[in-house]
Amino acid sequence: MDCLPEGVMDEPYGLAYVGLLERYIDLSSERREFESFTDRDALLDEVDELARQCAEYVLGEEGVHFFKDELRRLHGLIISLHQSVANHFLDAENYLYTDGLHVSWDEMPQVIALQLESILQNKLDEEQWKPFISYNQALDATTESRNIITFPENGYEDKPELDLLFDGGIRFLKNVQQTPADWIDDAVKFIKMAICPICTWPEPFEDFDLNEEFEAYVCGSCIWKRRSEFL
Repeated sequence: MDCLPEGVMDEPYGLAYVGLLERYIDLSSERREFESFTDRDALLDEVDELARQCAEYVLGEEGVHFFKDELRRLHGLIISLHQSVANHFLDAENYLYTDGLHVSWDEMPQVIALQLESILQNKLDEEQWKPFISYNQALDATTESRNIITFPENGYEDKPELDLLFDGGIRFLKNVQQTPADWIDDAVKFIKMAICPICTWPEPFEDFDLNEEFEAYVCGSCIWKRRSEFL
């Protein structure tokens, strides 16, 4: 490595030290956007193993005097990396977000809801779009109180398909004479969605809460899940 002092590789345990340092750099670069808790935990296992190896040299080897201070510093960096990875899903900025189009069927009379459902479904069929639809994976103004349409592959605030669906839905509602204007904004609206780190489904982030066992904010359906369910 170009940044190492001259002669380091000639010292006893020089190769071991450089190997640990390179592995730390590699693992640091892997601290990325995790989709699920399993991705996070897999990286944690690797970080913990590196910490164990580094600690063995710091505490157990007598011939590494030249690297003792550097190894202690490296061990501290590895422990900090562990904390950063472990706390990944405790920071809202680290979640994967997308947009959702929230349609509240119970905000409108049944006849209007069924017409709006038909308009939105026709647009999906016409464009051959295959979004993720909460709940029951289909628009359903008859038995559901709401549906949320998302395109999880799109980044946050990158929503061309949802914009077209929204415009068509709002235009229809505004043209229906018996539609009270004061609830149109609640009937069809955009909502911030996040990928739940347990079920990995897009869910409204405003509904997320802390699951202490997973050390993560998760959707309402996963709030009481336990790790034993995934063994």
